[in-house]
Amino acid sequence: MTSPSRAQMARTRVKVCGITTVADARLAEEAGADAVGLIFVPGSPRYMGNRLQAAREIALALGPYVTRVAVVRCISDFLLLPGGLFDAVQYYEDDLAVGHPVPARRVRAFRLGAPGSPLPNLAEDGALLVDAYDPERLGGTGMTADWSGARRLRDGASVPMILAGGLKPDNVGAALSAVRPYAVDVSSGVEAGPGVKDRARIRAFMDAVRHADTAHVPVPEGGER
Repeated sequence: MTSPSRAQMARTRVKVCGITTVADARLAEEAGADAVGLIFVPGSPRYMGNRLQAAREIALALGPYVTRVAVVRCISDFLLLPGGLFDAVQYYEDDLAVGHPVPARRVRAFRLGAPGSPLPNLAEDGALLVDAYDPERLGGTGMTADWSGARRLRDGASVPMILAGGLKPDNVGAALSAVRPYAVDVSSGVEAGPGVKDRARIRAFMDAVRHADTAHVPVPEGGER
């Protein structure tokens, strides 16, 4: 089964991840981000697990049409977060029993090149996020993912694919041309420093995505371009 063709998608969706302040969340929203991500993986410089009140303020500050995403290592970690704040959970490891209820849409993160990591079963997931592999950190590394490998995963995935890993204003257009994902995920590529977003870089990233979208000519449903 193949993922939806890009002819069915009006534009590439954008998630700005690693948000740590209300100001940066609003900046991402004003620039046109479809989703923002808050990190709850210990060890990340963008970690919000010890700042739950701030995370709540960020989530509540966003408009109703921005998807709020909690990023966790194990999906069970999401169940420990305050309820009602997040619309989706991005996770790396599924440690729940099959069919266990999760009060948010599930986005499975997969690190290309991780030893002994076959593509997981996506039966309970709404999307697949493809990232670069780092032996010590789960994400936000600035490392570029293997675009050809990501394209092969996109072609075989049963759910929409989100591309992450080292994306920034000057390479996201090429990434979109090579992979044609449903969405892109950016964090360090739009920062002035770890956890501090840069207004000019966010706007430049969004402009590059929109330019790439207009450069791609749709084809009939089910085809390639």
